[in-house]
Order: sequence, then structure tokens, then C-alpha cells
Amino acid sequence: FGREVDLKKLENISTNRIAEELKETIAKKDVKYSRKINEWDVQINQAKPRLLTSTREHTGRLDTLNELTKDMQGLEGLLDGKQKNLGGEYSGQRKADLKERQRLLQLVQLQA
Repeated sequence: FGREVDLKKLENISTNRIAEELKETIAKKDVKYSRKINEWDVQINQAKPRLLTSTREHTGRLDTLNELTKDMQGLEGLLDGKQKNLGGEYSGQRKADLKERQRLLQLVQLQA
């Protein structure tokens, strides 16, 4: 009592105490989150080989699908071409009709 109190020092002491408590809280959370990050890194490293294997398998399947699609398109084109020509041999006069006509023409000429 009777002493002079420096208010600035008192503020600094209380501010420093709060800052120290916050630093401790931050340090605890930093340790906690570092552990979580390490756990996730382990899980990621364990999942990478499975991802690589799956990606290779699916790429192979896509390649096969692509080849089969190309083959199917080629076969469909060939089939379409065959179907367009279907009946083409019947569209004109038949050979038998042409021979019969020739024979009849010769017969008419002989009779004339």
C-alpha cells in the first residue's frame, strides 16, 4: 500500500498471460491436427495402389469397349451395304427372260 502501480505493466502482464494461454491452445490443436493429417496421409498412401490397379483395369476395359465398338460399326456398315444390294439381282430382267425374248425374236424373223 502506498506504492505506485504501473497500469501499463499490469496490462502487459494480463495480456501476456492471455497470449500464453492462446499459444498453448494453438499448440495443442496443432498437435491434434498434425496427428489427423498423418492418419489421412497413411490412408491415402494405402489407397493409392488400389486406385492405380482400378484405373488400369478400367482403362483396359475401356480399350476393349472401344475396339468392340469399332468392330461393331464396321460390321453394321458391311451389313447395311449387303442389305442395300439385297434383291439387286432381281431388279433387272432375268437371264431366262432375256433368252426367251431372243428366241422369240429369232422365231419372228424366221417367219417373216
